[in-house]
Amino acid sequence: MSTKDLASKKIEDYNEVFADIYNTLLFGMAVVSPEGLRAGATESIYKTDGRDVNDQRRDVLKQYRSKANLLISSLGIENQTSIDETMPLRVLGYDFGTYRQQVIEGEKKITPVITIVLNFSDRRWQAAKSLREMFRIDSKWSKYVQDYKVRVFDIAFLEDRVIESFTSDFREIAAFFKKRRLGEDPLASNRELSHPQAVLEFISAFTQDGRYLDGAKYLNDRKERGRCGDYVPGC
Repeated sequence: MSTKDLASKKIEDYNEVFADIYNTLLFGMAVVSPEGLRAGATESIYKTDGRDVNDQRRDVLKQYRSKANLLISSLGIENQTSIDETMPLRVLGYDFGTYRQQVIEGEKKITPVITIVLNFSDRRWQAAKSLREMFRIDSKWSKYVQDYKVRVFDIAFLEDRVIESFTSDFREIAAFFKKRRLGEDPLASNRELSHPQAVLEFISAFTQDGRYLDGAKYLNDRKERGRCGDYVPGC
C-alpha cells in the first residue's frame, strides 16, 4: 500500500472526518452520522475473460448502518493528486466489486453504493466525469449506451463558505490545499486539531513534502502534553 493510501486511510478512517466530508460536499447537510459508520472491504477479487484472477483496491470504503444495524449504503472515497482520464471506469469497477460481493454473500435486496472523488491537485478536473464522455461514439448510438457518472470535488477550488462549513479536521486539509494553490501560507491557522499527526501525515503524503512529518511528531508531542492547539510549529 502506498504512502498516500496509508495517509488517506488514516485520516478518513476517523468516522467524524468521513461523515463530515460526505455531509459537506455531497449532501450539503447532516445526513450521515459518524455513529452509523463501519469499516468496509476495500479489496475485491475478480476474473477477466482470460480467466486470470485480479484484485482491485479502493482507497476508503465505509458501511453506513441504521441504529438497528441494517445496512443502508456503502460509501466510498477515492483520493487523487492527478487527473485520471479513466476515473468513471475505475469507479464503476470499484462499485461493481461492492455490489458483486453482496450477491456472493446471498443478499436478495442490494443496498446502494456511492463513491465520491476528491481531487487534491492544483487543477480543476477537466477530464471525463461520466462513462459516456469517455466514448468515441456517434450521437445516434449514445442514448442506447448505459452511463455511469462520478462526483468529483476540486478541494483546492472550494469556496470559503464550503471550507468553513466543515466541522472536522478536514476543514484544515481543505484550507491547506486552497491556500497553497493561491500562494498563501498554507499553515497559517491557530485552530486546534483532533488528529494533528494524521492531518500532517496526509498533507506530507499528498504534497510529497517530508517537512510536514517533522511537524506531525512535534504536534503529537505537544498534544500529549496538553500545551498548544496551534498546529504551526513554534507556536
